[in-house]
Amino acid sequence: MNEPLVDIRGLVKHFPISRGARIWSERETVHAVNGVDLAIQRGEFLALVGESGSGKTTLAGCIAGFVRPTAGAIHFDGKPLVEVQGANGSGRLVQHASQRQIATRIQMVFQDPSSALNPRHRIGDTLAEPLLVHGLMSKADARKRVGELLELTGIRQSMWGRYPHELNSGQRQRVVIARALTVSPILLIADEPVSKLDVSMQGQILNLLLDLHRQLGLTILFITHDLSVVRQVADRVIVMYLGRVMEACSADAFFSSPRHPYSEALVASTPRVRAEPEKSMLIKGEIPSPIHPPRGCPFATRCPLVIPACEQAVPPLHEVGPSQLVACIRR
Repeated sequence: MNEPLVDIRGLVKHFPISRGARIWSERETVHAVNGVDLAIQRGEFLALVGESGSGKTTLAGCIAGFVRPTAGAIHFDGKPLVEVQGANGSGRLVQHASQRQIATRIQMVFQDPSSALNPRHRIGDTLAEPLLVHGLMSKADARKRVGELLELTGIRQSMWGRYPHELNSGQRQRVVIARALTVSPILLIADEPVSKLDVSMQGQILNLLLDLHRQLGLTILFITHDLSVVRQVADRVIVMYLGRVMEACSADAFFSSPRHPYSEALVASTPRVRAEPEKSMLIKGEIPSPIHPPRGCPFATRCPLVIPACEQAVPPLHEVGPSQLVACIRR
């Protein structure tokens, strides 16, 4: 297999919090990401799925450079990007690539296009700004490039001078995607990019991302909790739960033969034309607090296949089929 575009090893992100406002208040820790090993292949459309609180957005923030890891390392495009030397965040943070390099090669699209755009800036100015700030081209060339991006993302040229409030939510998300493309990234991280849109606009934005994926050869990390969306776009699926990777496999394998009990439950909960209740493995209870994660397998408190050994140690990812990895001692 070729060298991955993104190679993550032992990534940990803990957020210290205080209970109470006084200086002697008790300090606790949110275990957002808990030792993730993950490779993102060049040119793939990778879906990162799991319930809210599973650590998906935090992991994406670490890759994009918005969040400082507590431990672990990230390699990007064959070069070390960031690593924390030392345990539990006490060591030295080493950043091997400049913030400018990161900004021009990794871009992120967020779920709420309204909050992502400056309401005082016209659309054309919003798209030209990254090109001018990074000194990538002249104003004349930037204007030409913005016109190309508007066409590429399906935005009419007449919208150049409009403000965000004059566009509908789908058009605003197209502008956000166009802005992410201005600096020609090779990795696009899309964090719940259609969750704020109605069904018809969701389909349009998904089709746009697929078109950009094919036309530009973009690598896309697509974060969502909606598996019906994953069916339409993903080549491969990574399942996270309480800060850890539970399963990694092709999209076909995920929907036809998921192996981790959590993956099975997620797939069973996805609406289908023909339901098969006898095969359903529905999730009971709620995801545990990341402040006090359970010992052993993080899914043990909700798993219908749990045995005492599940609560003794965190199960490692191991291969159970062609390119299918599962973190479960029962599989």
